[in-house]
Amino acid sequence: MEQGDDNTTEVFDVLPAIPDTYLDEHDYGPKVPYQRIHQKATSFSEKNHFNVWITGVTVSVKVSLDKRPSHRINSNLYKVDLVHEEHHWTIYRRYKHFRSLHEQLMLFLAGLRLPVPTKQHREKKKSFRGEKSTLPRFPLIPDQFIREENIPLRTKQLEEYLQCALKCRMYRNHIEMLKFLEISRLSFIKELGCKRKEGMVMKSPGGRSTSCLNCKNMFQLGRTWHKRWFIIKDTFLTFLRPHDGAVRDVILLDSDFDIKSGYFETGVPHGILIKNSCRELLFSCWTHRKQVEWSDQIKMIADGTGKEYTEEKRFNSFAPIRTDAHGTWFVDGDLYFESVADVLEAATEEIFITDWWLSPELYLKRSGADFNQWRLDVVLKRKAECGVKVFILLYKEIALALGINSYYSKRTLMSLHHENIKVLRHPDHVPGGVYLWAHHEKLVVVDQKSAFLGGFDLCYGRWDCQNHRLDDLGSIVNAKDDQNLSIVVENKDENSSQENTSSTSLLTNSLENEATVSSSSRKEEDPVTVIAQLQPGYGEDTVDSADQEPSETISLPFIDIGTCSAATTVENKKPVEIHGSGDAKKGAVRGAHKHDHLWKETSVNKIVSNHDQKSAFGRSVSMKTNFLNDTVDKGGDARKYMRHVSLMDYPSKDLYENILERYNCLEKTQLISSARDSESQSGNYDSIGHTNFSGSTQVDKSLNARRRWRRYRNVVKLITVENVNVTVKNIPGLDEMSSNMKPSTPKSKRRFMPSYISDRLPAKQESTETKESSNDDSISESPPASLHGASKLWIGKDYCNFIFKDFVDLEAPFEDMIDRTKTPRMPWHDIGIAVYGSAAQDVARHFIQRWNMIKVKKVRDDEQYPFLFPKIIPNLSNPATAGKLKIQILRSVGQWSAGNVKCENSIQQAYVKSIKNAKHFIYIENQFFISKVATDNIVLNKINKALFERILKAHRKKETFRVYIVMPLLPAFEGEIGTKKGTAIQAITHWNYASICRGNESLLTRLKQEGVTDPFNYVTFYGLRNHGELLEKLTTELVYVHSKMMIVDDDTTIIGSANINDRSMLGDRDSEMAVIIQDLETVPVQFNGKDHKAGHFSSSLRKTVFKEHLGLEDDELLVDPVCDAFYKEIWIQQASFNTTIYEKVFNCIPNDGILTFDELKKYNKKSTLAEDNPGKAREMLKNVHGHLVLIPLYFLSNENLTPPPGAKEALLPTVLWT
Repeated sequence: MEQGDDNTTEVFDVLPAIPDTYLDEHDYGPKVPYQRIHQKATSFSEKNHFNVWITGVTVSVKVSLDKRPSHRINSNLYKVDLVHEEHHWTIYRRYKHFRSLHEQLMLFLAGLRLPVPTKQHREKKKSFRGEKSTLPRFPLIPDQFIREENIPLRTKQLEEYLQCALKCRMYRNHIEMLKFLEISRLSFIKELGCKRKEGMVMKSPGGRSTSCLNCKNMFQLGRTWHKRWFIIKDTFLTFLRPHDGAVRDVILLDSDFDIKSGYFETGVPHGILIKNSCRELLFSCWTHRKQVEWSDQIKMIADGTGKEYTEEKRFNSFAPIRTDAHGTWFVDGDLYFESVADVLEAATEEIFITDWWLSPELYLKRSGADFNQWRLDVVLKRKAECGVKVFILLYKEIALALGINSYYSKRTLMSLHHENIKVLRHPDHVPGGVYLWAHHEKLVVVDQKSAFLGGFDLCYGRWDCQNHRLDDLGSIVNAKDDQNLSIVVENKDENSSQENTSSTSLLTNSLENEATVSSSSRKEEDPVTVIAQLQPGYGEDTVDSADQEPSETISLPFIDIGTCSAATTVENKKPVEIHGSGDAKKGAVRGAHKHDHLWKETSVNKIVSNHDQKSAFGRSVSMKTNFLNDTVDKGGDARKYMRHVSLMDYPSKDLYENILERYNCLEKTQLISSARDSESQSGNYDSIGHTNFSGSTQVDKSLNARRRWRRYRNVVKLITVENVNVTVKNIPGLDEMSSNMKPSTPKSKRRFMPSYISDRLPAKQESTETKESSNDDSISESPPASLHGASKLWIGKDYCNFIFKDFVDLEAPFEDMIDRTKTPRMPWHDIGIAVYGSAAQDVARHFIQRWNMIKVKKVRDDEQYPFLFPKIIPNLSNPATAGKLKIQILRSVGQWSAGNVKCENSIQQAYVKSIKNAKHFIYIENQFFISKVATDNIVLNKINKALFERILKAHRKKETFRVYIVMPLLPAFEGEIGTKKGTAIQAITHWNYASICRGNESLLTRLKQEGVTDPFNYVTFYGLRNHGELLEKLTTELVYVHSKMMIVDDDTTIIGSANINDRSMLGDRDSEMAVIIQDLETVPVQFNGKDHKAGHFSSSLRKTVFKEHLGLEDDELLVDPVCDAFYKEIWIQQASFNTTIYEKVFNCIPNDGILTFDELKKYNKKSTLAEDNPGKAREMLKNVHGHLVLIPLYFLSNENLTPPPGAKEALLPTVLWT
């Protein structure tokens, strides 16, 4: 101790200084990183020292005397203002609190002086140094003995004491100092908001209790109280458990947020009761002063930084209107999934994903040099290894009812990175649990800055593009008669001056128009040279190229240009010249970088046995191999079978080698002798004196040796060719070929070449003059190629048709579940949106609420599953392509799905309000249309009622008003309508028709009852359909409309996951999420001759969708969707044409001419024009434009489509279908 200066009798206690030689492992630099919230929590114990401060930033302290009424014993209350970088906060302390802090620090020092024989203690003791002249000095005389005129001096002494103590790292990080200053590990994380009040309180589990026997002292009776460290942030509250520092819950500020304090409000002395939409929280303070401080601070944020969440909002949504938001729409899945991949790749901190169904092996990008790096599980694993935290919520289905296998998805994702990838499934199907409803929202949120939502699950079958192709045969695709690309191949010995060439024609298809060689310009320009570094030739070690004929004509039925990668010239690798127009060059060069085969990484390169090994992408390889071997043994052409099988079905070249060995099953001497006898007569003999193939040498004298040898020799020459130059020229008709949707080629003989052979063909420059120089007889032995190679777009289970077969065996993701050569895929039409900035934070807030609720229920005490916090990120940058919009996030949630005591149905409210406010037109795309005009006890949502009232209003006022509704032709349930397996399809179809045109409460019926003689002048219903060819056989399939979108007057758009049915709209059933967008950027237009302000976002989205559905390219025809010229003469007329043609060519169902099940059976037995006269059918299909068709309103109108008695579907409650 030491005396004060001459002007005071104060006595001081001096703290020795400790130099900053004891480093902390949590020194983060000038910013406390957001990842700290995911680090292991540290106990509130004096034995632990952890750095929570911003490194390199000092703490400013200002102590003053508070003017509030004095305490009877501790009369002085000191106000301590602290500043740490941008964080400002105030605490209130009495002298006893300063004294307690000083004593704790002195005990800590005493502990350092003890001779504890531990290495850590010795290191601390060595760092104990300092000079008394610079040490913190604490005044020991209590406030009661300080005269009033010395109070300013006392405040200065306390201020200097804190300032000096905070300069020493060990004192600054001491747990008692942190408690004194109300600091925790979450205090200075900038993304969580400003530093606000923190401190220890006594918390009661659950909510407020009622008084017992009029006992007012509820603090002592009937409660279990626990110490908790309570934290106030800008938009949420949280509390930690002191003994381990673990977060125990997060309370989000919302419109139901309320706070009550005091004994009469809470039943607890100094109690505070906090409520939000999900829970109640009761805690008690030690004194009335602390109760007032806590209450004032919480009310301040509720009325300040959290006001946007606590005030009432439009549509009773949880999220406010964001006037500074940005967004981007997506039509169909190709660009949507590509954008998701790019944003995931840019993630630095967190990734949130929630889906109804998630497929880990989904390919997000299907173009580029390496597909596999953009597979969903690969992307998530890569980001997790970089330290990004990935949180995924999956719907936990009833396995007997759905085959989406969420357990497999969870197990697969968790195995990628146990520490950084966390997956929760919900709900649990325990007694009293949720059985009928589902988590149906589809969200991807990255760093709480960008969010994707809409109709796209990250699962199989969703990826598609605007042409909605029906086939995907991968490396075997049918060609047209027009040979659009000419391949010039040179087999040249560099030591020889003689050049011999051969040529053949090859059709190369584009992959999603990415690698298309355009023929828009017929004028040839200078060639573009692409250097293709190809793999070493397979078979180079077994066949001596020196013994080959110096000139040989080779037919190349298949070259996969897409598998070549642009690279620098290497030794013995020659360039591939691509001749043609500028567009052709660009397409070919682009193709050289894209479409690498997806199976290269996922499949296993091994020799496949003939019996029991499985293909990586399809049916059993053993079945295929046995069939091929049997075909060869019987003298047949194995390629006649293999031409129908995509080479992507084989895991490696070893299977092909296995097949080739079967060609060598006869003794070489007999084969060579027989071949020499036959070939020498024609002068086309090829020596194989140095061939050394392994395989069976057993002689089967019954085989036709000559025929087999000629087949064998052609394959060997493809494998062993060296120094080949491929020159691709632009040829007319290429644009028509590139669509690959409606090939008009008559059936022709097909040949193929495996991709792993074509990939190895070394390229060498060749003059185009040599293209016509070869006239070898061997060309006639290999028919002109009518197939070309390309990677599959839909791998394994991703190639699907939901009506033909539902998903099975998802643990074998790369195995096909339907025959690609016989069954077309079901195209998928969907709409998605990306939002940025504050709107993305609202989406993240919904995910956080759901995650925290599920954690509390399922894994509350598991620290591996952390609580999540909403961020505050001002001044977010937005993509340049994103439009400036007014955005509000909407949702349907209830107590089971998000913990909300009062369900939220803001999506339905937004739909109803937008329909009522519509002035000119409404465009709706939705998976279902189940809504009654007059709500009954079964169907309760009000969408149809709002449409009815708005149309009736337009009719009575004689306004021109249009409603377009696009929906699926049939529900996507497995089974055939009219059979026992089609009961589920029929059930949904019944409710759709009951809402549209059947029954007294259907829309069209009610309109007619109200005097609207022609309802179709106001509202019409449509579906989508496409056609194509499978192995030159015409086929058709409906395009499944899965989008959930509404556009009103080209200025308001709703996009989300909510269907038009009770499940999605009521709020207490399926959980959903949507966004309503209103344009801030408008352009003047005219609707039916009336001036209108159209929004850029909504208008561009509608035009894009209309162009796809109608097959149009001219925007001018789409400007006015209200006038008769468009509504009747373009939209309805094209839909009618398409519908009529499809019915005549394919006998499509559903069909207006089929009223009963008996008629349906007879109709299905009728032969189709596509089968009887393909040529005429193709001519008729040329008049089909786009995919738009009419919904047949009379289909099976004389039948009851509800589940019949005895069917398992009849046992299910009706609300399941509505």
